Amino acid sequence: MDITCTFESNIGSNITVQDCSLNGTKFGTTSSPYGCITPREHECLLWAGEGKTDWEISVILGISRSTVVKHIGSARAKLGAANKAHAIALAIRIQLLR
Repeated sequence: MDITCTFESNIGSNITVQDCSLNGTKFGTTSSPYGCITPREHECLLWAGEGKTDWEISVILGISRSTVVKHIGSARAKLGAANKAHAIALAIRIQLLR
C-alpha cells in the first residue's frame, strides 16, 4: 500500500494537508487541517478510534446516532476504506488522527 501526502506547515502547531493519494489515486486536496474529511467527520473518527460506540459518540457530541453513522460513513467513503476500523487505520497512517 502506497500512501502519499503533501503537508504544509503553518506558523504554530497546525499542519495542513495539501494533497493525499492512496496507491496513486488522489482522494483529497484541501486547506483544512483535517485533510479531505470535515471537522465533524474527524471528530467522529477520533472518538471511534478511542473505542466509543456510535451511541456513545452521539451523546458526547450532542447529535443523533444516525448522524454519527452518516459522518463516519462519509469519512469512510472519502478515505476509500472498507469499514470503520479501516477508515480509522487509514486516517492514522496519513496523520489525520494521532
